[in-house]
Amino acid sequence: MKSFALLVLLGIPCAAAEGDSERPFLSLFQRVSAYLNAPAIKNSPRRAAVAAVRGGISTDQGEDLDLRLLERANDLRGALKRPDASKANQEAARPVYEALAVSHYIQALSVKNATKSRAEAAQELAAWARVPRKPALPEAVIHVLKGPAGAIDDKLILAAGWARYVHALAPGGIQVPPPEPGWRANPDVARLDETLKGVTGSWLEHNLDPESEAAAHLLAGRLYDALAQANLKGDAPSKSGPAAVLTLDDGPAPAETDVPPFDAREIYIKASKSVVLILAASDSGTGELGTGSVVDAARHLILTNAHVVIQESTRQPWSRVQIYFKPARLTGDPKKDLSVAHVGRVISWNSELDLALVEARLLPQDTPALVFAHPNAVNVGDRVAAIGHPEQGGLWTLTTGVISAVVSDLGGVKGKNAYQTDASINRGNSGGPLLDSSGRIIGVN
Repeated sequence: MKSFALLVLLGIPCAAAEGDSERPFLSLFQRVSAYLNAPAIKNSPRRAAVAAVRGGISTDQGEDLDLRLLERANDLRGALKRPDASKANQEAARPVYEALAVSHYIQALSVKNATKSRAEAAQELAAWARVPRKPALPEAVIHVLKGPAGAIDDKLILAAGWARYVHALAPGGIQVPPPEPGWRANPDVARLDETLKGVTGSWLEHNLDPESEAAAHLLAGRLYDALAQANLKGDAPSKSGPAAVLTLDDGPAPAETDVPPFDAREIYIKASKSVVLILAASDSGTGELGTGSVVDAARHLILTNAHVVIQESTRQPWSRVQIYFKPARLTGDPKKDLSVAHVGRVISWNSELDLALVEARLLPQDTPALVFAHPNAVNVGDRVAAIGHPEQGGLWTLTTGVISAVVSDLGGVKGKNAYQTDASINRGNSGGPLLDSSGRIIGVN
């Protein structure tokens, strides 16, 4: 797996503000907000591992058809983040999102001992099957979707030819233009993306009762249907505001004889107390979870990814930013290990570079700042460590690997330089440090 760590920069400009635009889908957002804030969701226990959770509809050969559709949708969405975006790409994306909606309606019906969402999901499937489509739906699929709700499940839809239809929508091997640097989803679509992520997280990250799990899939289907109706063409880059500068004194590059042997345990002991968990959220219950590094203890400054703390739909910080510092002893119980939340405030960010600075209101006593390595001291083949909070791995986890490549202007963004590493980095690691053998930051994961 390829993972990337951004090289740390000296200045992080603030992003320009834009208004929130949620009215076209207001009732849907309100329904999702009520779901995410319900006691059954907020008080549900967290899963120990996300990897064990059942995914989308899969073939007998193990191919995840939902993942195939998502990859096709992401490619088409990328092609729509360009000044020359093709209307054909937008029209091609709509049936892909509709098929993802169908998958989730079927998954809602597949949850045992859940009755409240079944009728609504069955109605959506029957209505969808009645509309002629290109490419054409197999007749057997139409028959299944119009049938009784109690008989519809993923095995039956697969036997009817669902995989053939998905492959027609997402054939693979089709090249589309890549997104232009700085282009992003328009606020309505970005809000749908964020809301969908919140709903998806409810069943991936929590042990839900059957009714809540079925309701989550039903809402996910509604959100994918909304994406199919939305204007998917991207917005041009916005201008940046004044810079808030974090001054780094790299000094001269150390001689190779000054580099200590790589000792993962020593790196963890030295650096982990300066690594934080960041939880950014809106009042509606959607949000992001990521990692950060204390880089200036005197000013309580924490470095992280912009996408962890900046809401894509408003392009402004999330309304609540909470910071959790590593306890003296980890118990493995999130309720105990995350019992104390500190208030954070985003003071500077650059979405193109995906970097942000967060100011913590309080810093635990004797919390040190991590030191930055000199960029000239990093070479391909160097061993590195990452500390963060991957969804599959728990809190303050340690992974190791090597630098496998240096990438300049990643994604076509000038100054967005990166190291490619084979250290295991997953969602939740975002914003955390990539460390050298001395426990110094060489990049932001």
